[in-house]
Amino acid sequence: MKKSVKLSFYISFAVFLAVCVLFYYMDLKTLTVWTVNIWDTFLETGTFREYYAYSARNLYDLPHAMVGSDILIYMPWAIWNLPIWALQRFAGLAITEHWWMLLYSKAFILGVFGLILSFTGRVAREICDDKNACNKTVYMCATSAFALWGIAYGGQNDVLVILPFLYAVYMLMRGRKTSFLIYAGISVMLKPYYLLAIIPLILLKEKKLWKAAGQIIFTVLFYFLQKLIFIGAPMYAESMSYGPAEGLFALFTASELPVSVVPVSLFAIAYGVVCVSAYLNDGSKNEKESILFYIIVPFLVMFGFCGFDFYRTVYLVPFLYLFMLAKKDRGYINGIIECGIAGILLFYFLTCEELFFSGRYLFDGIEGALPFCLWYKDAVGIYAYNILFAVFLVFIGGFIYVNRPGYQTENKVLLLKEESWVYWIRTLINGVALICGIAGVIL
Repeated sequence: MKKSVKLSFYISFAVFLAVCVLFYYMDLKTLTVWTVNIWDTFLETGTFREYYAYSARNLYDLPHAMVGSDILIYMPWAIWNLPIWALQRFAGLAITEHWWMLLYSKAFILGVFGLILSFTGRVAREICDDKNACNKTVYMCATSAFALWGIAYGGQNDVLVILPFLYAVYMLMRGRKTSFLIYAGISVMLKPYYLLAIIPLILLKEKKLWKAAGQIIFTVLFYFLQKLIFIGAPMYAESMSYGPAEGLFALFTASELPVSVVPVSLFAIAYGVVCVSAYLNDGSKNEKESILFYIIVPFLVMFGFCGFDFYRTVYLVPFLYLFMLAKKDRGYINGIIECGIAGILLFYFLTCEELFFSGRYLFDGIEGALPFCLWYKDAVGIYAYNILFAVFLVFIGGFIYVNRPGYQTENKVLLLKEESWVYWIRTLINGVALICGIAGVIL
């Protein structure tokens, strides 16, 4: 690996840690309180069934009163947060008022990300025997803009879903389909967004539709099994109406295209094409590339046609970079496309997504808000937004075109040897995110 490339990775990772220490998205405070509410509920009621009603009391005046996800995804984080819960419960130190307690909570997300990076290296070795290339893949995951937004800044629990799904993909690559379905079901149970990728993967590997339908139902059953514990629990049904399942369903009614009197979702059409493509792909040639391709494309389609929260981009990590490893002959063009997608999204988040870098710094008393966001929206408005996403769709379309299964090319532009400047662009994008956040205080 070139020294300049290594240096770009080191700088990007330093930016990642700086963002992690300086900033928190407003959900971090909410999610931390929801995790410690588990212990308060059990201590006061002797059962977890009152958890949703207890959280709905919103004792800390949080932006979100209702817990939107099932309790299982909060349990590992709650165990980690046990020390700060004890300090709050018995020493009177409110978590929401002390930056170091929030940073301790955020460290759990970083720890899980570390496990993901470690296992990514193992999966990478399933794809490629080149140790140097495998290490580079791990570095790219660790310095990804998508990881920066979702983990270092966002501090979301989506990172917990990646781990079981990554293991599920590892099992699928090794031909252990039953294990794949079990771990895929666990990921759906935690948060159902990976169902978007699971359906195409099942259709890729199973050509008998009735069997494919049974396998999809099997994975979805995991999501509903955990709900048996909370059927009829106070405020449970109301809380779930704010959760990721509702958000996933809303995707299929987003970006409606009026056709006669029936509104047709652009996302539903595009996602249907992805599923049909997976079914028609025999999956025998370049199997690992095809598996990773049908994980990435559903999320790119979602980003292109649906409104989404900036931290959802973390679902591309580490699969995008594993795919780039498997598709080394397209490494140069895929690196440019990754930079293009990340750069456009960053510009959009900073100018149109008012919540991006608009909360508080992790340290008390420092506010962070980007006034350029409001100026941009007033000055150019929806027209620039449409142009921006038109270019974004071109990048997504370009990725799908040059990487589609079975496509071979002798085009020297696509097959050029990778250049270090691509990695420096990645570094620049991460640096801009940090600088703009700090500028929000100065301006």
